[in-house]
Amino acid sequence: MYAILVEAGGLHQMARIHPSWQRRFLLDLGELLGRYDFIPLRHDGDQLLFLQENPSRVSSLEETREIMGELLLGLRSFLADCAENLLDYTVLLAADLRDRSGAAEAFPGFLQQLSAAREENALYLTGEAAEYFRDALELVREGALFRVASLVRADQARPGPYSQALRCSQQRDATLCRPGHRGPARANRSQPDQSQPDQSQPDQSQPDQSQADQSQPDREIGSILQVLSGDESSGGFWFCGSDRSALAAWIEAALEVAGSSPAVVIQCSRAATRRDFLRMVIQAIPDTPVPASERSEEDRVYGALREQLREPGRGYLARTMIDHDLRATAAFLVRRFFLSDSRRRVYLADGDLCQGGAREFLSWIPEVAAGAPLVVSAAAPPGEGPGPWVVTDLSSPTDSSSRTDRSSQGDIAPSSSLLSSAEEARYRGEFGRALRYWETSFGSGRGLAGILRQGLNPLHRRVLFLVYLLRGRGGITLLDELCRSAGIPVAEESHALRELLYFGLLPSLTPPRVHEAVACVAGELLSPRERSELEQQVSHHLAGAVMAGTRALVPEMWDLVRTGLSREEQASLLHPLLQRCAEGGGKEELEELAREIPRDILRETRGSLESAQLRLVLRWAEGPEESPSPVERLSPLADRLSSGEVRAPAPWESDLLLALGEYQMACRDYAGAQKLCKKAVLLNQERPEQHSQAGRSCRGMAHLLMARIALYQGQLRESGQYISFAQDEGARDTLVWCEARVLEGIHCFLLGNYTRADRTFGEIQPRLFEAGASHLLVLSWFARARLRFELGEYSEARAGFAFLERYSGERELAPVRETARAWKRRALCFLHDRSGERVSSPEAASGKSDPQIEEIFSRDEGEFSPEETFFLAEALCRRGCFARALPLLDQVCQIEGGSDRWPHLGVAWDNGFAPLEDLLVGEAPGTSELGRLATACRAWALARTGRMDEAVPLFFGLTRSGNGVSRDPQALVFTYLYATVLPEKRSPDQDDRATILGRAVKICQERSSRIEDHQDRVRFTRNNLWTRELLEAARRYNLV
Repeated sequence: MYAILVEAGGLHQMARIHPSWQRRFLLDLGELLGRYDFIPLRHDGDQLLFLQENPSRVSSLEETREIMGELLLGLRSFLADCAENLLDYTVLLAADLRDRSGAAEAFPGFLQQLSAAREENALYLTGEAAEYFRDALELVREGALFRVASLVRADQARPGPYSQALRCSQQRDATLCRPGHRGPARANRSQPDQSQPDQSQPDQSQPDQSQADQSQPDREIGSILQVLSGDESSGGFWFCGSDRSALAAWIEAALEVAGSSPAVVIQCSRAATRRDFLRMVIQAIPDTPVPASERSEEDRVYGALREQLREPGRGYLARTMIDHDLRATAAFLVRRFFLSDSRRRVYLADGDLCQGGAREFLSWIPEVAAGAPLVVSAAAPPGEGPGPWVVTDLSSPTDSSSRTDRSSQGDIAPSSSLLSSAEEARYRGEFGRALRYWETSFGSGRGLAGILRQGLNPLHRRVLFLVYLLRGRGGITLLDELCRSAGIPVAEESHALRELLYFGLLPSLTPPRVHEAVACVAGELLSPRERSELEQQVSHHLAGAVMAGTRALVPEMWDLVRTGLSREEQASLLHPLLQRCAEGGGKEELEELAREIPRDILRETRGSLESAQLRLVLRWAEGPEESPSPVERLSPLADRLSSGEVRAPAPWESDLLLALGEYQMACRDYAGAQKLCKKAVLLNQERPEQHSQAGRSCRGMAHLLMARIALYQGQLRESGQYISFAQDEGARDTLVWCEARVLEGIHCFLLGNYTRADRTFGEIQPRLFEAGASHLLVLSWFARARLRFELGEYSEARAGFAFLERYSGERELAPVRETARAWKRRALCFLHDRSGERVSSPEAASGKSDPQIEEIFSRDEGEFSPEETFFLAEALCRRGCFARALPLLDQVCQIEGGSDRWPHLGVAWDNGFAPLEDLLVGEAPGTSELGRLATACRAWALARTGRMDEAVPLFFGLTRSGNGVSRDPQALVFTYLYATVLPEKRSPDQDDRATILGRAVKICQERSSRIEDHQDRVRFTRNNLWTRELLEAARRYNLV
């Protein structure tokens, strides 16, 4: 692992003098190093540390030297160009770093070594790096470091390979670029050495048609350059031509000449699905650096989603969520990139092959973009007419006829050298002819299998078949695993993949996927015996990884896993897959799997399927009596499971008991649910092999279920103990561990330890991305915004709710969007109340209404949810408009009185209190936190409108100890409101105002004492409006 330390003298001063130049410098430097897989690790003043954490594949030390030589030469040239704004520069290349933390720990040592042996504007290597590059560079030892005296050794007969590559790069030979092979410097570095004769080149002493044809690429590249240098205010540049491969090569070569930075190339393909295209966009669009102080919630969220979505098959996401996340992430990255000041061109190659995806991509580009215009190539002009495009047709009049003639005559078939020597084929440009060959001659697979079997060696055919089996799933990481399990060494795999790319048989490696023509004949690449053996190796490797818990089993991978397994093995693996679909809300995936299960295996897995359907309905439907699944009602299903009529395959009997436990909890039979949980735990103790199979912890799920049961019974202490057990037991079950941690955050929130709750939700979010637990991730964002609200940070809370409203709106999560919008409006009202920004009007003065509040809660369509109605009424009450608020509160109390927050393990989004406070106070039908708050405000309004005799019983029901006031997180508000309506002087037939205020102060002090951080305690007592008003009233009675 390599690291590069760049010390740019005066960079921190430029941040103050010329901040836009400094941002541009950082962007360009990151782009340059990013071409060689270096990522920024640390920025401290003038020092910038980059780490090559996941280097591209190389097959030899010589190739590594070549790449690093290119990088050092390019880096020195880049820094020299910036000399007028920098005092000086120094670069240090370090090698053999173990990981990211090791590089960070070595950072101070690097600085110390440079200070001891420093020459301005110089390149240095550490001792470890010098061992690798002694034979390629002229080095001079200076202390513990080695200074690069020359990038070419004096004793070499010819320049090093990197110098040759860079010289060729300046020549911009169009034949060295092709779709699927990115990076101009790397694309050119395999150019045959001009200093030695090359047998593959035609004899230069004889006239050759190829010499006459050489002028055509030059002419076309010149034409493209002339177009690109034209009006950049256009919507973009559209180039069309019948020869796709030649057109792409010319455009890439022109972009290399025209730009100081490499183009961002997105290669479309007929075989690419919409998901493939979106992943290509996410992988290709470079990250736009944003200072930490300016980073928004969207930057953080979409940065994490970008890492999660780069490769398919990482963790489990419900299909609807992953499609929405892919689209929203790609759109965000494209918009942000085109609004940045990056001058890198984005090139959409063969945009007409992914028409739907290309149209989406174009719709994301802002109308007023700061970056360079988009470049698109296609076989024909845009269908909707020129529009904002600058359209250039590069088709030759004879292209179509000559191509048809050559195709029919067969003389465009690649020569044997194409399938035996990638270097020769690439140099002669035959890869372009190969692409046309696959598309025109073998679109239906006619005769292609024989050529591939004859032209490719067995290693290439095995690698090609593995890529075909994956069909882009799992990305390059899974392909590496399967190659290792099939006994293919790393170097040989890397070499085979590069050559298959050169041949055009693989469009790209992001993700790995075969050409559509190859997919038609992939089954014939190997003999039936070889194919069967390879499929079984893949199947057993994946099944072993799943059972060991090192790889998540997702529905998209099931056909790959089941191929080489017996009926019993398939049944055993189907159970955790079905349960994960149900727990993640994957209704479509569960239904598809149920349809595809063979009849003989269905008999073995009937218990697994029906328990998964039970879980799906319990966690994602409206209640235990609602059933969108094929089963009409849940009770007959539960009866069959409990009677033993259907059973789960070994070793999943305890998991089936837990599904029944969830049903008993939903029916509020807590004793029965606990009994089933304990029975499942005992079964695991008797059969230890059942504890954690396929990364699924039955004991962890049992303790998680018992923690929920304890919460619903108001047993906070017992719930905390079970949560701790669930985290310990479920350490290998990512989803159970994540649910336990989220429940820990909720537990802290309910207790009032807001500091620890916020820390817990913040720590768990990266793991929620990895696990694909979208429902828990959304809850964690909402909970953190709620925490800001409870601490009185209404501006930050409003921003958090606004982000969640946008996020859920893009993903069509209507209940989440409604809840986030309601809380955003509530936060805005409290923000106005705290700042005193109130609009005076006759209506407000008379107490009839408040125009400012009515405007905040204005709605163009639909009706208010009960929660929005309550927040509107609450805001009106705080402004003194009790008569206007009273009918609204009557409406909310009536609706909530008929509601039922039935207990379940899913996330309830009926309102913003349902996933948090209702876990503790919603112990019976008709009881909810929203209903209790609405009742308190209704009693307040009744008292203020002269109906005190109706208000007092309502307050009695809320504030007396036997009614859950001791554990209700909102009890402080109820008690304070009751105190405000009591008379100043003691009355024999009413409670004493000072006494009730004292109770409210005690509740406040108990809750604030649980907040760990001192600053958070101060915010809770000073910034939270209800708390601040309570303490101000208490001071008048000398209670604080």
